[in-house]
Amino acid sequence: KKIPPRSSLLHALRTKIKMIINVFILSSSLCVTVLILLYVHTDIDNSSPDPTFSASDSIPQHDTYASTYASRHLLHESAKHDKSQMITHSVQGTVDDVHIVFTTGCSGYQNWQSETLLYSWARVQHPGRITRIIAGCKDDTERSLANRTAVPNDDNRILFYFVPDYTPTANDSKGVKSGHRPFHYFNKPHGMKQWIASEFERLHENVIVLIDPDMIVLRPFLLHMESTAKEWAEWQHAHTKDGDGGSPRDLYVREGHAVAQKYGIGAKWVKWSGFCDERASCRPSDRDAWKYYSVGPPYILHKNDWARVAPKWVEYSPLALEYEPQPSILAEMYSYVIACAYFDLKHEYLFSMLSDPGSSGHMENVDNLNWGFLHHNAQPAGGVSNEAYHEFHIIHYCQGFWLGETRNTGTIRNGGWNWHKGHVPQQILTNCEIPLLVMLDDTDTELVQMLKARDATKDKRHYWILYHIYKYVDEAVQNYRLKYCPSHSKRNSDGGDADENPAFQFKLVLQQPEADTETHRRMNYVLGEYDNKKKSWFGH
Repeated sequence: KKIPPRSSLLHALRTKIKMIINVFILSSSLCVTVLILLYVHTDIDNSSPDPTFSASDSIPQHDTYASTYASRHLLHESAKHDKSQMITHSVQGTVDDVHIVFTTGCSGYQNWQSETLLYSWARVQHPGRITRIIAGCKDDTERSLANRTAVPNDDNRILFYFVPDYTPTANDSKGVKSGHRPFHYFNKPHGMKQWIASEFERLHENVIVLIDPDMIVLRPFLLHMESTAKEWAEWQHAHTKDGDGGSPRDLYVREGHAVAQKYGIGAKWVKWSGFCDERASCRPSDRDAWKYYSVGPPYILHKNDWARVAPKWVEYSPLALEYEPQPSILAEMYSYVIACAYFDLKHEYLFSMLSDPGSSGHMENVDNLNWGFLHHNAQPAGGVSNEAYHEFHIIHYCQGFWLGETRNTGTIRNGGWNWHKGHVPQQILTNCEIPLLVMLDDTDTELVQMLKARDATKDKRHYWILYHIYKYVDEAVQNYRLKYCPSHSKRNSDGGDADENPAFQFKLVLQQPEADTETHRRMNYVLGEYDNKKKSWFGH
């Protein structure tokens, strides 16, 4: 299949942006390396097919992991014989001894986030397997859409698991308040409990990493490998502001030894009662609560620890929501740490995420933004491929990011840029008439400097995170459309005009609703067609 010629789109796009933004001349180079991937459909059920651990994925491999992936051929015969114990024995202690899992709803809003996550997981050639737990599908159509991906899955390493909707009502917890969005976050503890209980005997991997759907994986999680975990701990000690007590942390994940990203949820929960008051481990000092339990996803635990923690996580969630009611969305994070405290399961902190560019380096890895993507001829350290320049594992796009004078006005037509996941059209995967997002420039030095000049954050962190979010979302959606927008792909392969092919035009612009001075409702528009109000799509 062919994608539209980049040069024709680039010229048209820059022309339009220059017309709209006189002084700041914002434009996008649309420098996307599109991976045309094969798709193998997985049946809609909760069975876990045995993985073949094939090395034949069409996504380019990093040289660092090439030898590891070649070893998967040794496991292929075991998988063919459907001997779960043999596969487990072969996987344990290897780089494949890790399983990523994330829980989602069953909406278009969750589908495009999930596809982006799966795409990023495959892009870094992550070892092991990954499972999407899907809650609350209303019918077979929703189940079918949630159950598919354009990421190659001929080795059965991408799995789907369906659970009911566990969103609480006011009868379930006094913390549910009227006038707020449904509290869907209970699907995480309930989904994990059901999945762990159902799939435990088929979990060949010892270490399970729980992340959120609005995360982008930038490098593989290899903390189940002792030597790699030690190397990462030493790097974290030397290059971050981790208050680790003066020596590298023990980041090697094993039974009874958990690792998680540091969050600022703090120690307020130690004063709550009604959970496990009789246990000393549930009453740590404020200092120890901050030291061991102020955590959030990624949660990285041994599967035996997950089997213990998940039921308590579910049990404690309703009461935690009473103590931390809506509009807060943190109740299930508190119930998680209380469940861990019940078992005296302390955490070592991982400083390997970027979610808040304004955060302190004592909370997130904001001091190690690598700008290698602006230097296309530069060779990253260690001779790894050009995509392996990231020095943390996760981008968490749970907040809003912008360029311009203010967040509410920062959009292209006002000389800025904007991101909020709730402003992306819900059906961007399935509606092939919706354009792709306009990405930030990364090749024209003058334009890059103009964009950076519109970033008021320290070290131009908003530009950095905006560039990467737009890049990964666009690449994942474009890859999906190459499979599921056949009429559009055929139109272009038959020699059709790229400018007439909306599935592959980079023209969608996001904005805060406040930037719409007429209705205060529009979240997106088509570049150069702002007055056409019909070309705006429902977000979240």
